[in-house]
Amino acid sequence: MTTMDRPGWAQALVPADLHILGLDGDDPDATLESLAQADGVDLDNITRCLILLKTHRAVLHCGEPRALMAYIPATGCYAASFDGDLDEDLLHLTEPQAGLWLSILSSEQGRLPDHANHWCVISVAGRQLAGADSAAIDTYLAHRDHLDEEIPPCPDRGFATPAQRHERQACRVFWALAMRCQQER
Repeated sequence: MTTMDRPGWAQALVPADLHILGLDGDDPDATLESLAQADGVDLDNITRCLILLKTHRAVLHCGEPRALMAYIPATGCYAASFDGDLDEDLLHLTEPQAGLWLSILSSEQGRLPDHANHWCVISVAGRQLAGADSAAIDTYLAHRDHLDEEIPPCPDRGFATPAQRHERQACRVFWALAMRCQQER
C-alpha cells in the first residue's frame, strides 16, 4: 500500500506520534509498512474500528493483558489503556495516534472489531453494559460499586491476591473509560 493509498489517519501520522506510543524510529510510513507486512495489520480494518468507537458509546476490550480503548466526545480524543495503566499520554490520543495504537494492538491480537455486536465491544449506557462477552461484563459489573473499596481477602490466604488486585485495577480503568465515552462536548 503506498502512502497515498493509506487511510487519512495513517497519512497524518508524524514522528512524534511514534514516540508518544513508545516506538523507536522517526518514520511513521516505515512503521506502518512493517506492521502491515510483518504482522498482517489491515489499516482499513483499523479505520473501521476507529469509526465504530467514534459512533458508539462503547469500550473496546480485548486480550490478556487487557487492552481498552474508547472515544471521548467531550475532548474529541481517544483514550487507551494497556494492562490496567491509565497513562496521561494515552488519555488524549488524536485519531492518528489512536490508529497507530490500534495497529500495534492488531499486530498482537489480529483483526479488530468493526461492528458493535463484536465479542470485544462493550456498549455503555449510564452504568449499564451490553455486549457478547457476558463473562467480562459480569466482572466489570461486579466491581462497579466497589472500585474504591479494599478488595476482600481470600479466605484461605487472609489477603487479596495479585490477580484480584489486577482485576480490580482493570475494572477501575474500564469504568473510567466507560464514563468518559458518555461525556458530550
